[in-house]
Amino acid sequence: MKLKYIILICCIAVTCFSCESDKDIPFLYQHFAQPISCEGADKALMHEALYTFQHDIARRYKTTTEVDTTAGVYFLDGYRNYIFRGTKGGAKYQEIQRSHTQKIVEQLLEKYPDFWIEQERGVALNYNHPYVACILDKFTNPDVKLTIKNLREAHSYRPGMMAEVFRKNISDVASDPYFAMYIALDTYYRNLITIQQENAVNND
Repeated sequence: MKLKYIILICCIAVTCFSCESDKDIPFLYQHFAQPISCEGADKALMHEALYTFQHDIARRYKTTTEVDTTAGVYFLDGYRNYIFRGTKGGAKYQEIQRSHTQKIVEQLLEKYPDFWIEQERGVALNYNHPYVACILDKFTNPDVKLTIKNLREAHSYRPGMMAEVFRKNISDVASDPYFAMYIALDTYYRNLITIQQENAVNND
């Protein structure tokens, strides 16, 4: 019920915003490449979600002096400093996000509520959703892919379990957009939705 309440609020927000614009939200990163090819979700929105996440963590965590926001090192530095705490659930998600990020969250909830499974505390990513299953299947790192697969088949997979594995293999995001998209969905947007859900309950 909590997730349905959040989705209802997001639908109202998106509807109101749409009255003022021909677009659902003003996309900022459509000039970036869109290499992910998976059925079940809008390609433009999902890439906007990915690049929004990458810019968020780069702004918060990068230590390099690189200022070119299209440079790989700009994002990779952010990933390296985010990935362990982000996967463990210890990142300061609300401080990392921008107003644009909040609009992405609203869109993900409104358009794809079946991405998420409501739990006693927060939400989980629905690994059986066609889009999510596709990105998991297309990881280029066979060891990471197999580890997740085996843990899921044993019904014991939790994202936090992979924090160290992801940390050791985080450079893969430079060449594997499917891995990058999974990290965005399951370590960032999932946590933002959970926080939003908790805030809504606390404000009741």
